[in-house]
Amino acid sequence: MDIDLTQEAIQEAVNGNWERAKKINENILKKSPNDINTLNRLARTFAELGEVEKAQKYSQKVLKIDPKNSIALNCIKKWKSFKKGVVNTKKKVTNGRIFLEIPGKTKIIKLVNLGDTKTLAKLDCGDEVVMVFHPHSVSIMTPDSKYIGRLPDDLAIKFIKQVKDGLSYEAFLKSAQIDSITIFVKEQIVSLNTI
Repeated sequence: MDIDLTQEAIQEAVNGNWERAKKINENILKKSPNDINTLNRLARTFAELGEVEKAQKYSQKVLKIDPKNSIALNCIKKWKSFKKGVVNTKKKVTNGRIFLEIPGKTKIIKLVNLGDTKTLAKLDCGDEVVMVFHPHSVSIMTPDSKYIGRLPDDLAIKFIKQVKDGLSYEAFLKSAQIDSITIFVKEQIVSLNTI
């Protein structure tokens, strides 16, 4: 396995350069055709490019090598609801530093009362989500207003109070599976320019 090519493929995927990531992963497979990590990356790349059948093909190949591979199993389950030819255009985190935990400024939260599985199946780690504040609860939505889930009541009350006190937050998916969604909430830092 070529470590430099692997790192380059990962970086291209993080930056959302899916065509370039595809080419690099295909080159890696020429040298190591049964590399499970590369096969999983290539499957994800094809899914992002809207080529779900190819994505499933590569995940199936992973499962032939490793029948209990959790990444491939989750992906096949997730991609059943994808439409052929639909390219993922969601805003994603391209800078991993967004997930740095800062005591008192960030929080990782497991959502409750999850939404429709078709919506949840299309979510990926790094997707930006929207916090919608209600009088006694906080819903988490996709940017196009599809319900994902909500914060547990005790945390919702704290966030509602903090927003009333003038704080604001941004949130991203930390992990996304059909039966478990975790978000990363970060206090937005507003810089005040004084004259």
